[in-house]
Amino acid sequence: MRARNPALRATYTWIGRRAEEEAPPRPLDKGDADIGHADIDVNEGQHIAVWLEGDGLPSDRVVNLHTDHEASEKTSNGQDGNTRFHHSFLVTFQRTRQAALPPGGGEAPPPTPVATGIDDAAYVRDADPVEDGAVLQPGARFTKRWVLRNTGETTWGEGYRLVHTAGERLGAPAAAPVPVTPPGAEATLAVEFVTHASSTELRSDWRLANPAGVQFGPPVWTIVYAPADTGDLAATFPPPAAQRIDAERIIDFSAKAAALFWNRYGGLILDECARLRIDPADAVGVLVTESAGQPFGAEGRMLIRFENHLFWRFWGEANPTIFNQHFAFDPQVTWQGHRWSPDGVTWLSCHVDNAQEWQVFELARRLDEHAAIQSISMGAAQIMGFNHASIGYPTPQTMFAAFEHDAGAQLRALFRFMEVNNLVDAVRAKEYRRFALAYNGSGQPDFYAGKMREYAAAFAALRPAAMSATGVALDEQLASPPATPQPTSPTPGVPLAKADPQLYAAWRTHIENGFKNNEIMFGRVLEAFMNPYWTTVWMYRILFGVGVAAFVVAALIALLQNNVVTTLVFGGLSVAAFLGYFVSRPLQALEENLQFITWLGIIYNSYWTTLVQSQDPDAYIDEVKQATDDTIGRIKDLMYKHTERSGARPNVKE
Repeated sequence: MRARNPALRATYTWIGRRAEEEAPPRPLDKGDADIGHADIDVNEGQHIAVWLEGDGLPSDRVVNLHTDHEASEKTSNGQDGNTRFHHSFLVTFQRTRQAALPPGGGEAPPPTPVATGIDDAAYVRDADPVEDGAVLQPGARFTKRWVLRNTGETTWGEGYRLVHTAGERLGAPAAAPVPVTPPGAEATLAVEFVTHASSTELRSDWRLANPAGVQFGPPVWTIVYAPADTGDLAATFPPPAAQRIDAERIIDFSAKAAALFWNRYGGLILDECARLRIDPADAVGVLVTESAGQPFGAEGRMLIRFENHLFWRFWGEANPTIFNQHFAFDPQVTWQGHRWSPDGVTWLSCHVDNAQEWQVFELARRLDEHAAIQSISMGAAQIMGFNHASIGYPTPQTMFAAFEHDAGAQLRALFRFMEVNNLVDAVRAKEYRRFALAYNGSGQPDFYAGKMREYAAAFAALRPAAMSATGVALDEQLASPPATPQPTSPTPGVPLAKADPQLYAAWRTHIENGFKNNEIMFGRVLEAFMNPYWTTVWMYRILFGVGVAAFVVAALIALLQNNVVTTLVFGGLSVAAFLGYFVSRPLQALEENLQFITWLGIIYNSYWTTLVQSQDPDAYIDEVKQATDDTIGRIKDLMYKHTERSGARPNVKE
């Protein structure tokens, strides 16, 4: 049976073909019951290979077709051959598709119809603001959109894909879906990418493919640049100079690891901890526990750990034969007993070093990239790939691409993980075991919690005094005096700002944090008074409204029904409401509340101004105690007067 299949094409290439030399497949379209044919030119010096594609079936391959024959060569029947370089070949392929017989014999069902129509497309335009040559930051996510017109005879839809063909994937999946698009219509095809630092262009090429896997239409691509100096790949985010730690003098291993990590990444940690109001010591404890404070291994690649038992869950359980040839783990204690075999014969222990972790990962990645990335923990925070969605990445591939070259992305992900998993309060309360259960799983929470506590305590004992106001929990900040006298200049007659700029900057930061804490405290007090204040305002409004409404009802009843009793009831209610409103003197009460809040603010500001002006180190403690006692006394007097005035106001009971 000769069935028409417009997707069938003759594909060819030749020995020594260069990348820029095109060899477009030749269609084998024909009428039903005819033999399809395609002409392929064989140029001088070419040795051609030809095969078929387009119907999803395997194809024989005819190779070494060439015209470089001597004139003296004879044909099989002894006749002279064609002139050198001027003869042709007839290559015949026969394709058959036999339907399976039904069980028990009988006639075969009719053959499955072959899809008809030619697939083709035309590029229309880019539909996004990311132009070719755009400069982005390393780790930046962007979506590229191309508009293509269906210029073929088939309707795109299920089974049609936009597939990656060349260049880097840049964190994208291997293929993207194609919407239903009839002939003549346009489709917008979108792929999300993640950049990484590179000194050269980042290019990714894509092309349409039909359900049989045959590519068609023009290629589309994106070309961007992400030089390292445009983002924070810069490997380190040091804290302010005044908050750095002299790690060289430290002997204890835990303390030294924490100090070295802090000196590299303390600036970023300070920003994130200030945002979440957590102690940086706890963040340092978590990060040093997970990766010894190293985003990248000694060989320069991102620090990873491949978990065999997770790869079993995500892929191996559906493919046990291949999995068991290359991976093993203890079925009782799944995070132990990890081994791997690169060739299915020799077995090696896992988790030796980062270079080997990458070898195991690359083996799994060749089997299933998506599952392999889900099965690794990555970077300084060692966040598992299966957590990609919770920290803001649509796929494990985009998370991997963002982390692979960017320490900043790795570190920030830890704090996002805390937020989305409601772990911020656990960190503030130093509940390390609760954190470890959510972060590391139920396998060894006590072990991880102990390491976090050890590193956090080591760092807390080392951190500079200048960091204390920013580094501890807010309630602890408010409990201690946030201001100290300005240190004495080491050079007599020279202001501290010039004699020791770093010390002056640390003192200035300390003072500024104290005023910020004062503002927070006053805001809380103000909120505590303003809430009942506004409640009182609304109560007075309701009381006044009731009086007006009762008066109106009484007047209407008197006019319409001439009901004396009902009129007197509502009229009395109106009078009582108005008396309650005016006798309680609402405006006076509100004015007194405002006066109280105003005087409270003045007392607070006076207290802090006194602390800042205390510059004598010898008398500072006494001056602070005196200022505190005076402030407490003034607040008590203020509260007494406020209570006395409130009690002196007449009310309904009087």
